[in-house]
Amino acid sequence: MDFIKKTEMQDADVILYHGKTWLAKAIRFFDGSNINHAGLYLGLEKVGEALANGLTKRSFQESIKDNEYVIIRRLKSHHDTMKPVLEKAKTYISAGNRYAYEQIILLAFLCLTRKLHVNAGLDCLIRKILDEAANMTLLMEQGKKQPMICSEFVYRCYDEALPSSTDPYSLDINPFPRATLTSEKKLSYSGVHRDSLLAWATDVITIKKGASSDLLFSLEDSKSKKKLLEERNLDELIEQYLFEVKGPLRSTFDVEASIRNAEMLASIKNFAEAYYQTSIKGEKEAVEPVTMKIVEGEIPAAFAYLLGTVANFVTPGDFLNCQNLYSVGNVSP
Repeated sequence: MDFIKKTEMQDADVILYHGKTWLAKAIRFFDGSNINHAGLYLGLEKVGEALANGLTKRSFQESIKDNEYVIIRRLKSHHDTMKPVLEKAKTYISAGNRYAYEQIILLAFLCLTRKLHVNAGLDCLIRKILDEAANMTLLMEQGKKQPMICSEFVYRCYDEALPSSTDPYSLDINPFPRATLTSEKKLSYSGVHRDSLLAWATDVITIKKGASSDLLFSLEDSKSKKKLLEERNLDELIEQYLFEVKGPLRSTFDVEASIRNAEMLASIKNFAEAYYQTSIKGEKEAVEPVTMKIVEGEIPAAFAYLLGTVANFVTPGDFLNCQNLYSVGNVSP
C-alpha cells in the first residue's frame, strides 16, 4: 500500500495502528490481523482514541510516533459532512474520564474467544494475560472508570452518529460468525468459537457433572500455583510463544486438552468476575457479589455478561475487513 502525507487525511478517517510492542504483536497474532489499535481522525491534526487514562484527544504525531506505520481508511459513501461522527466523538471524549482502555483487556478477549494454536507455552501465557487483565480491570473500578476497547470507541462514533435505524454513517461490521456453545442448553452467542476457552469454561461452569465437577472442586487448589505465575514476565511469555508457534504444531487431543485445567478455569472465572463488576458499576442494577454462585444448568451473571459483551465485540482488525471503508494509504511516523 502506498504511503500518503498526513495533509491528505480527512475528518473522521479511521486510523489503524501497527505497533512495535510484544502486546501489539500478540493482539495481531490472536486477531489474525496486522492491526492492533484504532483511533479516529478529528481534523486539524488531532486524533481521538481510547487510552489508559480515558478517551482523549492528542496530536496525530504524538498518537502514531511509537508505531511502525498506520493505515488510513475512509468511508466509501460520500457525505457532504462528517460532522455527526465528529460530534459523537466529541461527546464521548468530553466524558472520557469515565472510560479507560488497556491493550491487555483486548488481548484477554481475543484469547478467550478464538480457537488457539496450542503449544507448551500457551497455558502460562493465557493465564498470565487473564490474570493481568483482571487486575487492570479492578484498578479501573477503583478509579471509577469503565472499560472501553479502542475499536469500540471508533465504531460507536460512526454507529451512533445519527439517531436513526438507517444511519448512513453506520459501519457494517460482523466480526464473528454465530457459533453455538456445546452445553445442553444450546445457547448461541456471536463471537465465541466452539473450540474456544470461553465456550469450554461456560460449559464447565454450567454443567456441574463428571469431569467438569472435578475441575470446579479444584478451583481452590489452583490458588497455590498463582504466585509462581505472577513471577513470570508477560513480554517474555509472548516472545517465547510466538517463536515456538512458528514451528510444527502437534494438533493432538492431549495437547489441546492441556490448557483446559483448573488453573485456566480459575483465571477465566476471575477475569469474568472482575470485568462484570467493573463494567456494571454505577448502573441501575445492583452489583452481584464478586464471587459467582454456581448453580447447575445456569450461567452465572458474570459469564453471561462476558458472553453478551463478546456478541457485540469489534476488534481493530475488523476495520480492515469492513466493506463500508476503503484504504487510502499508510502514514509513517
